[in-house]
Amino acid sequence: MSQMPEGKNATQALDSNRTVYEQRSIVLQYVADTHLTPAETQLLAKFSDDIAGKRVLDLGVGGGRTTSYLAERCAFYVGVDSSEAMVRACRERYPHLDFRPGDARNLSQFNDGEFDFILFSFNGIDYVGHDDRARILREVARVLRPGGVLVFSSHNLASVPSGTLLHRVFDVSISANPIRSAKSIARAAINLINYLRNAPGQQRTADYAILVDPAHGFVLRTYYVNSEEQQRQIEAAGFSPLIDVVPGTDEDVPYYLYYSARKKPYQP
Repeated sequence: MSQMPEGKNATQALDSNRTVYEQRSIVLQYVADTHLTPAETQLLAKFSDDIAGKRVLDLGVGGGRTTSYLAERCAFYVGVDSSEAMVRACRERYPHLDFRPGDARNLSQFNDGEFDFILFSFNGIDYVGHDDRARILREVARVLRPGGVLVFSSHNLASVPSGTLLHRVFDVSISANPIRSAKSIARAAINLINYLRNAPGQQRTADYAILVDPAHGFVLRTYYVNSEEQQRQIEAAGFSPLIDVVPGTDEDVPYYLYYSARKKPYQP
């Protein structure tokens, strides 16, 4: 299959992702999560010299899950998120640090080469379309100094061989407790309604897909990509070839991967 242009339905669908992250219940979920993932621990340790005493941008900062680790080590820290509710939560949690609302597709509030290290965690890059993804990578490259490092995660297309996540709608837990079973069936019914409502925004190609994802009850359209296509995107944005591809989860085929790359030119 070849690449498809982003139609009006897909663009509108992806824009609606942003409203999900303004919901108080969602914000509280992200604020409650305070731990680095094993992949993040591995990669942040690997690039410790690019963080310690340097200028760091925590892009898609969410509820501030990665803030403590980065801010305690770097000389200058900024956290940015497209959700103003997330930014407010971070400011309440860390009133002494710099958090700003912002769109990763347009980082014009920052100068060229302003940062040494950028983290875009929890698959935050996956909630825009294919063309906007390329814009994000170009903007990230612009605000990184030459040789600066980008670490980010993204959903793995290889984990969805069926081409759809519809089967996940019907994950129902039946137990000896009738109330619990009834609640699980009711959630499945709501999930199905959400899936059918959001399905027109889906796309599928050989290299990437935009799929209705189970996260938050099938209300998100999420970008999935294979690692070869991600390599092409990274290099097209001005980065050297990928340094690492690290599984984000411990399944045989992880549903997301962490990538790292340096902006050109870099002389080790």
